[in-house]
Amino acid sequence: MVRRARGVLTVEPARALAIAVLDPVPLVAVPAVDSPVVHPAAPAPVVLFRHALGSVLRVERTAQGRTLQQVARAARVSVAFVSEVERGMKQPSSEILAALTTALEVSLSEVVARSADLLRQPSVAGATQLRAA
Repeated sequence: MVRRARGVLTVEPARALAIAVLDPVPLVAVPAVDSPVVHPAAPAPVVLFRHALGSVLRVERTAQGRTLQQVARAARVSVAFVSEVERGMKQPSSEILAALTTALEVSLSEVVARSADLLRQPSVAGATQLRAA
């Protein structure tokens, strides 16, 4: 039961539980000034497959001395899309990936294997770690 007397709200224990459960505003515990605040360790950065794939494709293209325009024309996709794939912004469908690897005259399995190798490295700094095969 809730009672109000002289501006003071009194709640009986059984009713307090119901109010706490139904209250939409969560209660926040504030630590004392002297208590240390422990922050969880930051998670290791996750390297996405599309980033590794884009790095491999870019290294292959630049090793061949080809431009984005040349590869895009041969793969029948837009220059902007090839650029986005190389920067890891877009993940191509299997059909587009096959067209890109065909345009670069490299096997799809080789590109996927090199991307997987890049993902296995403990420190991925991007395309600078890759070498054209």
